Amino acid sequence: MGCGSFQGHVLHIIGGDLEITTTGSYADPSKPNADDFTLVNATTIVGNFDNVSYNGTSLAADFGSDADGSFRDHVGGGLFRNVTYTASTVELSNLNAAAGDVEGDQDVDITDFKTLSANFDPSGANAATNAWTTADFDTDGDVDITDRQCQHRCQLVDLGGRQQYCQFQ
Repeated sequence: MGCGSFQGHVLHIIGGDLEITTTGSYADPSKPNADDFTLVNATTIVGNFDNVSYNGTSLAADFGSDADGSFRDHVGGGLFRNVTYTASTVELSNLNAAAGDVEGDQDVDITDFKTLSANFDPSGANAATNAWTTADFDTDGDVDITDRQCQHRCQLVDLGGRQQYCQFQ
């Protein structure tokens, strides 16, 4: 993936589309890892793109957008495409989340636990809609004690000073 560099310039993003296309043999990261890319780099960035697509698939703000327009799209099975707008960059993170991280924000916290509790379905009555984002981490069609154990076994570790993240022991 390439990067647009506008150092020393103010980049005004007034709508429009951002199309991200991978090249070569790029593959999404294994669990629980992320690949981070700076897509645009400028002295100052003002505004957001109206639409962002990744290899031809539109990305959606599955958990709403942050105040700056940043958002997380759940692709499936714990794989997230996170688009982040900062004052000087537009960044993409391809995150293959650890079991327990329902919303792909790189932590397992009370929000993830509340999602599991609200969707607790040990009989699999909602198997058609149970997914990673409803806390079915083992993808067996139910949200049960096994999925809760995935969250519980998760411990925070430091990944090279970058961010706190969840990893099984």
